[in-house]
Amino acid sequence: MHFARLLTATGLVLGAAALVLQFSLSIPATMANGSGLGRSIVLFFSYFTILTNAVLVLIYLSELLPARVLAAFRGPLARALMAGTITLVMAYYHVFLLAQKRWDGLWFVADILLHYTLPLLYLLWWTVTQPHGGLRLKSVPAMIVPPLAYLPYVMLLGVFTGVYPYAVIDLNNRSAAEVGTGVLAITLALALLCALVVAADQALAGKASPGRVP
Repeated sequence: MHFARLLTATGLVLGAAALVLQFSLSIPATMANGSGLGRSIVLFFSYFTILTNAVLVLIYLSELLPARVLAAFRGPLARALMAGTITLVMAYYHVFLLAQKRWDGLWFVADILLHYTLPLLYLLWWTVTQPHGGLRLKSVPAMIVPPLAYLPYVMLLGVFTGVYPYAVIDLNNRSAAEVGTGVLAITLALALLCALVVAADQALAGKASPGRVP
C-alpha cells in the first residue's frame, strides 16, 4: 500500500476507534450522574476535542472515498485550518487540563489518543501527503472562522443544559468579562497557530512530497 494511503487509513481507523472508545466511556459515566441518554449524547458532542477529532476522521474518509458529500473536507484550506485547530486542542490540553487528569485504564488511553496521538498523526499526514504552497497570510481569517463557530454553539448549549465543557467559558463560575477575555486569548492563539501553518505550508512548498491519494 502506498505510504500516503497507509497513513490515511491509519488515521481513519485510529481516529474512529478513539472516538468510539471515548463515547463508550463517557455516555455511561454521564448517565450515572443523572443525565438521560439524549442529554448525555448532547453533552458528549459539546467538547471541542470530540468535534475536531471527528472532523479529522471525515478528512481521512474524504481522501479515501470520492463521495460528493465529503467534498468540503478535501479543500486545502479546510485541511490546513485543521492543522492549526488540532494543534490548539493539543496545546490547550497539555497546558491547562493535563494536570487535572487522573484517569486510569481506558480513560487514560482515550485521553492520550485524542489529545496527543491523533493530533500528531494528523500533523504528520498534512505535512507529508498534502500539496503545499497555496496558502497566504490573508488566508488566516478564513481559517479561524470555522473553529470559532464552536463558541456560539457551545454557549447556547450551556444556556439550555447549564453545563459548559471548559472552565474558560463557564458562565456558571465566571463573569461575562472573564469569559470574553478567555475567548479572546484563545482566538489570538488560534490565529497565531494558523499563521504558523501558513508559514509551514510555504516552507514545505519547495520540497517533494508524496502524491495525493487517488
